[in-house]
Amino acid sequence: MNSKIPNNTESPKSPLQLLQEVVAAQMRLWDARLALEKATAHDGAYSDRTDEAVLEEVNWLAAGLNDADEAYTHVADEHLQKVLSVTNR
Repeated sequence: MNSKIPNNTESPKSPLQLLQEVVAAQMRLWDARLALEKATAHDGAYSDRTDEAVLEEVNWLAAGLNDADEAYTHVADEHLQKVLSVTNR
């Protein structure tokens, strides 16, 4: 069973808890994007145009998944090569 899907014995989360989760997820996203940028940008930073192109590619990949765990099994080297091609423009 997917651990992210609450079962009938779990209490529903409050709106505050949900907001906290969204804010924490946004912070993790920013950290992950910065790490990817540092690892793939030639000078350690993307231009605004490259940043937008990489984010578009990431959004496209994420839209094709059913849940976050699939990122570890469905996103492969070919997808990384596509992102790298965007950063080399």
